[in-house]
Amino acid sequence: MKAKSILIAFIAVLATTIVLNAKDDRITKFFEKYSNIEGVTYVNFTPSPALMEGMEEKTQDKEASDMMKNISSVKILTSKKRGEDKQNKSGKNFDNIYNDALKSLPIDEFEKFLEVKEGKKDVKMLYKSSKEKAKAKEFLLIAKEGDDLSIIWVEGLVDLKDLGKLSKMMGNKGMK
Repeated sequence: MKAKSILIAFIAVLATTIVLNAKDDRITKFFEKYSNIEGVTYVNFTPSPALMEGMEEKTQDKEASDMMKNISSVKILTSKKRGEDKQNKSGKNFDNIYNDALKSLPIDEFEKFLEVKEGKKDVKMLYKSSKEKAKAKEFLLIAKEGDDLSIIWVEGLVDLKDLGKLSKMMGNKGMK
């Protein structure tokens, strides 16, 4: 009887640990939902150790290659309003994607790094703290600036002061 109780307690602790550590895939599902829509650019960068070794040999920016060693994934969605109807051919409205991001993504699980609201500009930079000071284990950017929309999700250990460098490496000029 005692062994049965211990086994049940062990299974309960294991199940709780798995549930608490399970990756929230709402973000992944959001990116997948809009990844194949005309008028949307989708980038999914998952550096492998072999790729990072190759980059390290070819890059002269040691700081950048060191930063990338700690990144496990970068996902980017960008879109522009087009034409008079401001809607792309698939019928997915620019504003609908933005509003869906605010509704679907687990924004409440992140801490605010920066928020800017000015005219047609609405930028939210959010992060999840890591155990290391001034570093984030996840970073989420949702930016609507006029006719441009950018949503960026970075997983891995990110030094918050290096976000601008990461942005330049990924080719996104909207985040400086």
